[in-house]
Amino acid sequence: MDIAVKNNEKVLGLAPITASLLQKFDVSGPRYTSYPTADRFVEAFTETAYKEALDQRRLRPINQPLSIYVHIPFCESLCFYCACNKIVTKHHERSREYLDYLKKEIDLHLDYLGQKQVVSQLHLGGGSPTFFSDAEIEELFNKLKEVFVLSPQGEYSIEVDPRTVDDKRLKKLKEIGFNRLSFGVQDFNSDVQKAVQDRKSTRLNSSHIPLSRMPSSA
Repeated sequence: MDIAVKNNEKVLGLAPITASLLQKFDVSGPRYTSYPTADRFVEAFTETAYKEALDQRRLRPINQPLSIYVHIPFCESLCFYCACNKIVTKHHERSREYLDYLKKEIDLHLDYLGQKQVVSQLHLGGGSPTFFSDAEIEELFNKLKEVFVLSPQGEYSIEVDPRTVDDKRLKKLKEIGFNRLSFGVQDFNSDVQKAVQDRKSTRLNSSHIPLSRMPSSA
């Protein structure tokens, strides 16, 4: 184990990385980062089947809340390990058109779900959702609040590229209504980061952790 990893165990309060720990988790696992999971996307599941599923959801007891995932595919640079649906671009003006279509898609779902369904979980993933400007993120969050009822005890999460946020922006995300953050950290070793083109410095990642530990406002 190199010195950088040892130092960051102290900074982040991580358990020691031992040979037995590596062997324990050196196995294949399910890909669970997209919802529905990838194996649900088959040709047999048609548009009609999806509409029927939404209709069935509407008929369930009203006390069964929804969980919503919103995919924002944009990234400024490609990480070589990434298997997600993404659009690599530095043209931030592209997000405006995508946001407009997202809002249309939300309205289309309301035709089948109905207005003011209760939501207990919301996650913005990508891509890098913080590719959106603060104003665009707030516009999307407000659209969801307009048509759904966000539970006061709910979990509202956003995936964050640490390179795109600072103390001010983290506070803004909290003000918008997020009470959980997801930081993507593949490795703290600079050589590994360079190899996979995931260039987020150890100092950058570790410095954001205490800043993000703010009481929930949801």
